[in-house]
Amino acid sequence: MPNNIQLSTLRRTSSLRRSKRHEIGTSTSDITSLVVSSEYQGNDEKHQPCDAAIYPTKDAEASAPAAPGPLPDPPPADAVYMRRHANLLHCVCLILGATIGPNVFLSPSVFIANSTSVWSSTIIIIFCGAVCTIAALCYADLITAFKQSGGELIFYYRPLSDRAAYIQAWMALIIGRTGGLAVSAVAFASLLILPFYPSYLESPKGLIRIVAVITLLALFYLNCVSVQWALRLQVVFTAVKVVGLLFIIIAAFQTICQGNIETLQHSLDYRVDFQFNKFAMQIFSIINLFFGW
Repeated sequence: MPNNIQLSTLRRTSSLRRSKRHEIGTSTSDITSLVVSSEYQGNDEKHQPCDAAIYPTKDAEASAPAAPGPLPDPPPADAVYMRRHANLLHCVCLILGATIGPNVFLSPSVFIANSTSVWSSTIIIIFCGAVCTIAALCYADLITAFKQSGGELIFYYRPLSDRAAYIQAWMALIIGRTGGLAVSAVAFASLLILPFYPSYLESPKGLIRIVAVITLLALFYLNCVSVQWALRLQVVFTAVKVVGLLFIIIAAFQTICQGNIETLQHSLDYRVDFQFNKFAMQIFSIINLFFGW
């Protein structure tokens, strides 16, 4: 029994000594940290820390970047989404093809056929260009104001209502876009079969309609099968359109330089013979040229 009592007494004394040593070490470290912090809080610049990574401050902790959040879940394997296929060349060709207009080779002939004088035609061209420029600026302002995707549907939905947006979408789908595509297809068919006939008036209208329908069906099939093929075809058509316009401009300047200026002899005629039907046809043909705004 005495041996057991002595052993328990020794264990208690050893545990007390350990606790006292721990308290002494803790107090010593606290005193050392207080002394060091008081030295660094002085006004002398040589005692200021140089590296914020070694001596972090509250400002450094506040300006530290936040930890990245959890990554979004990957889309499911059967998800349907649109991939980006268009590069810079495709985008430039799309913009050029839309800006130049689909009927650029037919509208000038309609405009000249209904022209009454040079000055009235010039005024009409300037007026239509100003109207299309203002409309394009308004469209750009709407795009910057409403940044959601959806095109003109958002322009009607946000300020008006969902009913107005629905009506606009159906009108554009049934009348607006389809009508423009039909006119472009007829113009393409007319130019395609024009080399086989002496003039446009003598070309069969039924054949023009058949070629236009085949063209629309071919474009529809091409867009459904592959977007890349449609973009490549857009590049080819834009290049053909630009080369054709350059050829016409160069040929016109060459004709003028050769002295063939019979059509320019009455260019200084200031008389304006206003006829409403011809005026409307001129407005329509020029607006059709600026259709790409």
